Amino acid sequence: MRALSKTLAFALLDLRRTRGFHLMRDLRYWLKSIPSDGVVLDVGANKGDYALEFRRYLRRPVYAFEPVGKTYAQLQAATRHDSGIVCFPLAMGEKPGSAEIAINPSTTLVSSLRPNARWHADAIRETVIVSTVDAFVQEHNVRRIAVLKVDVEGYELEVLTGASQSLHQRNVDFIVLETAFLSEANQHRVTVNHLLSHLGPLGYEPWGVYDCEPVEGDRGGIGFMNVVFGRGRNR
Repeated sequence: MRALSKTLAFALLDLRRTRGFHLMRDLRYWLKSIPSDGVVLDVGANKGDYALEFRRYLRRPVYAFEPVGKTYAQLQAATRHDSGIVCFPLAMGEKPGSAEIAINPSTTLVSSLRPNARWHADAIRETVIVSTVDAFVQEHNVRRIAVLKVDVEGYELEVLTGASQSLHQRNVDFIVLETAFLSEANQHRVTVNHLLSHLGPLGYEPWGVYDCEPVEGDRGGIGFMNVVFGRGRNR
């Protein structure tokens, strides 16, 4: 029994040294080595689950964006006791303006400015205000973004385009994106290849893969996942 306990203890220590198991812990670990007073931008905050986790683990100010009126009210309610989370009823895109968002009446998790037949056949439509990451950070005097989290159901490249200046100037330390491998089951999501093509020339590369979800049905394989991009370690 004593030998087993010792083996388990060493296994747990090895696990703590290994990155790739817990998104928030890894971000906290990586950010310790970067002299940054950056904030967190949670684009597509939904009801605030990630915003609250960012506050718990990173202890940084969080700006949370949710454009859908009903969901935004839920976000405000969930985060009202934490003054470090500031909520905005905004979508993010490639240019400021307004747009029509498709809302699945069965779930808040797949609202999208890029609707598809599978998830939005019976969608409710709502006109929302659109800003850009670059416009927001300039307006609110945000000097650095420690984490840019984007979960916008297929609209990720538009959000990244609207953050071009911040990315080119390397004012973003890490980017967390929900993505998928190229497959029929994920036509409403941006693929890893798209993200690599967009972020690679800007000096960002994958640092970790998290929260892998299987493809629906019995076909097997990874349906979607979260990928962390960071600035190239040799750049």
